[in-house]
Amino acid sequence: LGVYWNFGEHVDGEETEKYYVLEPISAKVELTQNKSTEPLNSLQTPRFTASLTLQTVQLTLSSKQYHLAARILNIIDWQRRVKKNRKWHPGVPILGNAEVWWKFAISAVRDPISRRMERERPSFVSARAKLLVKYVNLYTTMLSKHEIKDLIKQDIKPLEEGLSYDELYIMRSLALSRVQ
Repeated sequence: LGVYWNFGEHVDGEETEKYYVLEPISAKVELTQNKSTEPLNSLQTPRFTASLTLQTVQLTLSSKQYHLAARILNIIDWQRRVKKNRKWHPGVPILGNAEVWWKFAISAVRDPISRRMERERPSFVSARAKLLVKYVNLYTTMLSKHEIKDLIKQDIKPLEEGLSYDELYIMRSLALSRVQ
C-alpha cells in the first residue's frame, strides 16, 4: 500500500515522478470469527476479532503538498460554514434587494436560537425521554427473546433513525447491562 499525491504534472501524456505522502508499506491482517449460535450479550465477546500488523509507516509531505492540503481544508471549512445558511440565501444581488437580504440575515441568526429553544422546552425533553425509554425497553426485549426479533426490529428501525450514533451506543449499552 502506498499513497502519492502529484500536482497535475504530465510529460507527453505520462505522469512524472510520484510524490509519496505515505511510502509503500506491507501489512498482515488476521481475522477471527466467533461462530457461536447464541446472540452476543456482552461487549467483551465480539463476533469478529482482527489483528493488524504493519511495518513502519512513514508519512511525508512536501512543502507544495502541505500548502495544497491547507488550501483544501480552508475551502472545506468555508463550505461547511456557508452550508448552514444556504437554505435562506436569497439568490439575488444585494444592490436593490436590501429587504430580502436583511430577512436573510435575520433568519440566519434566529434559526439556531429557535432550534436550541425548541430542544429546551419541557414538551420536547419529555417526548425525547419517552422515546429513549421505549428504545431501551425494545432493545432489551430483542436481546433477551430470540423468537420475536423480527417484529421488534420493525418497531426499533424508526426509533433509530431519530437518534445519533452516540445516543444509540449509550442506549444499547444500557439495554445490554439490563440483560446481563
